[in-house]
Amino acid sequence: MLQTHSTRLTRIAIATAAGLALLLGACSSDEPASPTPTGTVVDPTIIVSSETSPTPNPAAGGGISPATPDEPPAGTFEVDGVEHALGLGSYCWSPPTGSGLPAVCADAIGYITPPEEVTVPAGTTLEITGGLAMAPIEVTSVMFWPAPAEPVATGEGFAAWHPGGEGQPLAVTDGLSVALPADLEPGRYLVAVSITSIDPSSSAMYSVILAVE
Repeated sequence: MLQTHSTRLTRIAIATAAGLALLLGACSSDEPASPTPTGTVVDPTIIVSSETSPTPNPAAGGGISPATPDEPPAGTFEVDGVEHALGLGSYCWSPPTGSGLPAVCADAIGYITPPEEVTVPAGTTLEITGGLAMAPIEVTSVMFWPAPAEPVATGEGFAAWHPGGEGQPLAVTDGLSVALPADLEPGRYLVAVSITSIDPSSSAMYSVILAVE
């Protein structure tokens, strides 16, 4: 039986004018924002820029091929038929042309995950599901690191992480299947999934903590 975590994992805080002056342009990189002290925070992401789309029209998205969703979709993956949530981190997102909705960039305070880790065996395959498995969204890369001992911040429904060193890539087959190494040592790992979308161009980062047995 699928166990879908449908609760939105991150609530967006609108930046103040002062915050905008400091943070504009920060979301041009896939890297998380600068480290912050460990603690409990309310919101893991801050909107750092926005631009209003053209006037709405009934043909937004063209009505022919799938268009980018209005906002980053909920991220999910399956292991052995059980569905789990991914946390939404930094993103730059443009809704369909003509929707009238603003294009938004948001910087996260780290890699954002659900508060609970997911236990899996070494060598298991993660199947990306839900909104991330629908055109025109594409999984562009998956990276993993040994998870830090503690998150840099926590809040209602999320944890934020700053891993050390460079992440290692995981191969993505058939566009949606991600296999962990069969010889991966037991431990806790941070896994980050990068996605892009076209029509129009958008990108986002999703993450989870895996406990490998």
